[in-house]
Amino acid sequence: EILTPEFEVYAKNIIKNAKTLCYKLEELWYKPMNWWTENHMILLDITKNWLTWKQAQEVLDKAWITLNMNMIPDDPRKPLDPSWIRFWTPAITTRWMWEKEMIKIAELMDKVFKNSDNEEKISEVRKEIKEMCEKFPVPGID
Repeated sequence: EILTPEFEVYAKNIIKNAKTLCYKLEELWYKPMNWWTENHMILLDITKNWLTWKQAQEVLDKAWITLNMNMIPDDPRKPLDPSWIRFWTPAITTRWMWEKEMIKIAELMDKVFKNSDNEEKISEVRKEIKEMCEKFPVPGID
């Protein structure tokens, strides 16, 4: 599969999607550590938003957006409560989501972070995420 032209397009779009997501998050005043990313991973500093990684994970989980924590060198927070969260773009690229959807995902994440205590707003985001997943199903799964 890796040797096919389709995989090359897929791999390039993974990186393009990661860059688009980083740029949009930065535009929304978040601090990506690696906005220049050359791979699939995005690290985002959430300390300026007064959220711990666990709070960010819990509130995004409610909206059906998945992430995990990530330590970085000289992180002032404890190892099991770091300042950074990590996202990947391969799963959403596999669904054939492109830059337009990355911008939307960043906006939805921002909405969740800014309304972390508002169940109604989180429910609205969850509905939008569900609609995106229905519009872009995982290939090969019926």
